[in-house]
Amino acid sequence: MTDPVVAITLDVDWAPDACIDDVASTLLDAGVRATWFITHWSPAIARLQAHPEQFELGWHPNFFAGSTHGASEAEVLAHCATWLPNARAVRTHGLLQSTRLLDLMRRTTPLRVDVSLLLRHQPHLAPHRLPLPSGEIIRLPFWWEDDVEMVAKTPLWALATAFRDGVPGWRVLNFHPIHVALDAASMHPYEALKRRVPSLQEATADDLRDARGEAGEAGNPRQGGAGQAFREAVMWLRERGGGATVSQLVAPLLD
Repeated sequence: MTDPVVAITLDVDWAPDACIDDVASTLLDAGVRATWFITHWSPAIARLQAHPEQFELGWHPNFFAGSTHGASEAEVLAHCATWLPNARAVRTHGLLQSTRLLDLMRRTTPLRVDVSLLLRHQPHLAPHRLPLPSGEIIRLPFWWEDDVEMVAKTPLWALATAFRDGVPGWRVLNFHPIHVALDAASMHPYEALKRRVPSLQEATADDLRDARGEAGEAGNPRQGGAGQAFREAVMWLRERGGGATVSQLVAPLLD
């Protein structure tokens, strides 16, 4: 039995810098690589960029109506390019996707790897080449996401146990720094936090603690949560050489 291919990705989703720094510190201390999909620029994001040996930074564009990234798809892509003009990997906010949008990204940006397809707990996952009018783009489906587990009837938090099940296939994981910081097993702490602060980026450590208490999760014994799952994934990869970023994983398929 061989180990599955496991990789960590993170959707920043406008998390406060303290949460980004805490997650980054855990990864750096463990020597584990990760791909961060960025929604905004901040000092913490700049600090991530200072560690190219461990961290890949990609785009997390918001194409929905009312987006602060822009009023059109072209504006959104141009906005993201102001932070990271040479990014290769993308995951769209809300997993919005279409072949037309993929072709636009392939034709007008350096993006060559899309990680916007969630196939929860599916075996035999692997990257594939998608032909488009503008050329090929690599699609890398991902296997697990923290906020999806929060609403599942049978959530999977014990990742290390799942990795030992002998089922083949790649297992790209997706975490959100805010959920890792809240160590949440439901969306209630996140919703409580949003009620407490004008914007997520302004949340403090006290706000996080109080949000967990308001949601009834502070100090309550339970099985699992985003923080526990993140620590298990980091430990797994630390013991196996540190894993790889998205672009490193699919390097043989890239132009």
